[in-house]
Amino acid sequence: MQNTPALRRTPWGAVLSVLFALVYGASPIDLIPDVIPLIGWLDDGVVLILCIVLAAVSLHRRNKAIRRSTVLETR
Repeated sequence: MQNTPALRRTPWGAVLSVLFALVYGASPIDLIPDVIPLIGWLDDGVVLILCIVLAAVSLHRRNKAIRRSTVLETR
């Protein structure tokens, strides 16, 4: 298997997760309004953390696929 440029690109899942986190964090529309103390901010934090974790998992899977294809090429 040849290591193509397509394998080196950033996964769409990671890009979309980060974009969603940025838009959600900047958006005045929330699942729970921020006027409710603590709980209003907590939902923002949970959504942002979940998006970051999803991006990290997507990047990890891509890196794993690249390493696997590199190992197969060297054999």
